[in-house]
Amino acid sequence: MSEPTVIPSARAKLNRAVEQFGGLQQEIRRFLESNPYRVECERDPEADEWVIVQYPVGDFPDHWTLVLGEIFYNLRSALDHAVYALTILNHGTELDCTEFPVFSDEARFRDKKKGTGEPTKISGLYRIRGLAKKTQAVIESLQPFRIKNAPVGHLSTIALVNELCNIDKHRTLHLCRFAMSGQSFEPTKSMPFTGDIKLIIGADPNQRAELFRWPCWGATPEEMGMKAKMHLDVAFDERSAVGFTSPQPIGLICNQLIRGVGEMLDQLENSVR
Repeated sequence: MSEPTVIPSARAKLNRAVEQFGGLQQEIRRFLESNPYRVECERDPEADEWVIVQYPVGDFPDHWTLVLGEIFYNLRSALDHAVYALTILNHGTELDCTEFPVFSDEARFRDKKKGTGEPTKISGLYRIRGLAKKTQAVIESLQPFRIKNAPVGHLSTIALVNELCNIDKHRTLHLCRFAMSGQSFEPTKSMPFTGDIKLIIGADPNQRAELFRWPCWGATPEEMGMKAKMHLDVAFDERSAVGFTSPQPIGLICNQLIRGVGEMLDQLENSVR
């Protein structure tokens, strides 16, 4: 039987994020299964080719971005709750400015007053001053300035949680878009066909997107009976965070952050046992 948690509110925040993400995943799955696009065949007279073209239909539900913001808030808040609870556990009382620090600059994390050597209020050490030394060491090891191989783009998990939360709180809602996870096609009629069918790589499913082309002399669309299918995912726009250099699947990012925060809470809790 596992030991009772000493950071119950932090665990509750994490569990709430997991619950919210589970509900969002179900909504996204149903949305994608509805095939939110239409596929048409058009003729390009200049190239003398038939073109299979995809057009998106409808918009994402507005509340998806709100739910994502709440997920990021709960993940970030879980870490702050853990530091607050462990400060009381170690120090016997709460301290002002207690939170889980996130620093990419080691000098700022360690900033101290001249003469006394005490941490300044803007430093990371000040925010964890009420914790046991072992717990402080865990938090320092998780800082962005300690992470050499960031799992997403150029950001560590904690840096990404922090940035996504702050963007939602202070700037704007996160931008979501379709991402192409694959596409397929097949003629539905058995007829001789000469010529090449050109698969178009890198089509943007958020606007008119060409998927396939074939020469007009090879066969007409009626003769081909072309059946095309899009395989879509929902992704964060590359403008959603500094570390995103291309659209990032929502499921991949949220799962990573949830798992990462859960592991951080485990490390913090284990440091006092």
